[in-house]
Amino acid sequence: MNRPLTKDEADELIQGKIEGLFLSPPIVLSGDTKVDQSTVVEPFDLGKATKPFTDFISGINSTTLLIIGVVIVVLFVGFILVVMAGVIIYLLLKRR
Repeated sequence: MNRPLTKDEADELIQGKIEGLFLSPPIVLSGDTKVDQSTVVEPFDLGKATKPFTDFISGINSTTLLIIGVVIVVLFVGFILVVMAGVIIYLLLKRR
């Protein structure tokens, strides 16, 4: 809420059984309480959390992004092949 409620508005809010709509129950502050951005805690927002990453990715041109994607896939496939070769060598040496 961005403004103090009148007594009638506060009573109506309390009687409206709206507590279930909040992650945590609303609190009552005195009229002289100062509330700023450092006081307010927002629920986790995935969009805000991933915005720096998505902004970074959107700033890369498509050719560079394609090259990065291919390199990641090649490295992943290479890793899988190395692991498979290691398992095969282990199994062959174990049979001796």
